[in-house]
Amino acid sequence: MNVNKPLTPAQIERISYLAEECAEVAQTCMKILRHGWVAMDHSVAPTVEYANHIELANELRNVRMAYERLFRAGEIMGDPFAPVKGPFNQRYFHHQDKDA
Repeated sequence: MNVNKPLTPAQIERISYLAEECAEVAQTCMKILRHGWVAMDHSVAPTVEYANHIELANELRNVRMAYERLFRAGEIMGDPFAPVKGPFNQRYFHHQDKDA
């Protein structure tokens, strides 16, 4: 793959899709930080419950689909979603168990 070559419309579409899905993961993470894993909207009747943990899983699945498109097009190598072997790097974490 020539990295100095301008992107094709198909490549732009794939990378834009990935960026959009990553932004939606970030937005869902912020909702969880602000409102918790499950949020309630009391401004409507009946009260609506939002399962933010399910929304996060859905958005992560969409990131995986965007990755698959890039992988199948030969633009990304390897599998970042493969299980991690060995211990996690704890360097920047202060409140996690060694296996979390």
